[in-house]
Amino acid sequence: MILQQSVALLGNFWSSAMGIFWFFVISVLVAAAINALKLDRRVVHLFKRAGIWSLAGALLLGLVSPF
Repeated sequence: MILQQSVALLGNFWSSAMGIFWFFVISVLVAAAINALKLDRRVVHLFKRAGIWSLAGALLLGLVSPF
């Protein structure tokens, strides 16, 4: 009984971990692209002109930018 519960708990853990793993891998790749292409410095002037949308853009960029 305890072994079956442990196996079920471990299976749930691994399925959750794999879902997070792919998000982590994609985030690292996007952050590497932003850093390599210096996109975070190139879009600053676009954020100044975007008005209220600049807040959403800055938040999205800040989620994956390494700086």
